[in-house]
Amino acid sequence: MALEKYLANFKEIKGYLASTIMNFTGSALASHSTTDEINLEAASAVFNDIFRSAHEASGKVGLDACTDLVITTPKGLIVMECSGGNSSEHIHFIVILETGGNQSRVRTTFKKTVPAVVEEMSRNEVSRHVKTVLDLIREFTALNDARFRHGGVLPSLFERRWSELKRFYGILRSQSGLPRRPVTRRFTAADIRRQVPSRSRLSVPIEMDVVFDCQGEYHTARMLNLSCESVFLASDILRCVGSRLTLHLANVGRGDEALSSIVGEVDWRAERGIPEAGLPRGMSIHFIDLAEPARKRLDDFVVETLEKLLLVLDADSLDPDFIRRELLSL
Repeated sequence: MALEKYLANFKEIKGYLASTIMNFTGSALASHSTTDEINLEAASAVFNDIFRSAHEASGKVGLDACTDLVITTPKGLIVMECSGGNSSEHIHFIVILETGGNQSRVRTTFKKTVPAVVEEMSRNEVSRHVKTVLDLIREFTALNDARFRHGGVLPSLFERRWSELKRFYGILRSQSGLPRRPVTRRFTAADIRRQVPSRSRLSVPIEMDVVFDCQGEYHTARMLNLSCESVFLASDILRCVGSRLTLHLANVGRGDEALSSIVGEVDWRAERGIPEAGLPRGMSIHFIDLAEPARKRLDDFVVETLEKLLLVLDADSLDPDFIRRELLSL
């Protein structure tokens, strides 16, 4: 079933620019835009976070969670509607209008469209469709990004889901180095790029020696976690938070495109390690002033590593109850 047909109800409204239907985590179920100037995926995720924050804030002042929200800007309106947290399907609608757009008609259209979508989703169990591991990784990255934007904490419902998916992703990361299973669902790099578009904070395992230079002093360390934005260095030598250093790398990338050095800043330190995360003494380095070619090579490394990890994940790696609950296809 395609939910896009319900967005047609908004296309004839005066000032209409774009619309999307999302689940409560911010994953798009259907989208439509009349212009390439709106990055609907990025904008919708941000507006969804704002809507969820409004839910939480209205509850904290003794009111029920808000069901609609309007953001007015000099160039247009963003109109949002929620099906309700107690609905059989918790979904969010977002409609973007240009200045002077018919907000009243959007609200009228919401009244007939939202219940229709909820009914069809419940009937067809759209939100409980058979999933692949890429669906779970995409949901994890969406929640992880939202958690980062909210200062490291989400409302309890989302925090529980984030923790569950974090455990799943930790199991996936632990498959590094295992032999490829004989029969596997193969996900290509193109599949990963298409189905997991928000990868900037998604870390992958890596074990690679590196030399870092801080104020003319050179020390060796070992990279353990790598994303497009940061890396964890296992090192007995720690620098203060905020210290700038240069990492001299090898083997991240191929041939002439291999990275040679990256400038970063100490984000946080783990003087005694973090045993529950499997991290020894070390520090997290956030990359700064990263040129686009370097970011692309890091992203290529993340995607290629994910591709290899997915080749060895099988049903024996995961809790059978988790597989059944998620309707996960391996």
